Amino acid sequence: MIAPGVLADYGLMPLLAPHYPLAPAIRQKILALVGRAAVQARDVFDLSVLFAKAGRDVSALEPVRGRLKTAVERAMDVSYDAYKSQVVSYLRPEELEGLGSREAWDALQSQVITALEQALP
Repeated sequence: MIAPGVLADYGLMPLLAPHYPLAPAIRQKILALVGRAAVQARDVFDLSVLFAKAGRDVSALEPVRGRLKTAVERAMDVSYDAYKSQVVSYLRPEELEGLGSREAWDALQSQVITALEQALP
């Protein structure tokens, strides 16, 4: 669900948008991470959010298991500068404290890499 404040900021009230169930959303993000010509920090950020919702359940990764090694490598390639320009610059001011620092990025990136590695064959 999109926060009403975000919708209001962009004049999008009300907004009805279909969404993916959690498992397909995780797989789609992994395929985006490995399939883009240029690695995008937003894919790693989105995976961190999705993995937080999924907890330790990695069953969603089974259909993309053969691509997980590449996903790990690509997630490792994303720099803090890329994260800052592609994600942090779009965060609301109240989100910056928790998500805008290099330390926050390092932790977020590490969590995603660990989740992907745990599902490796």
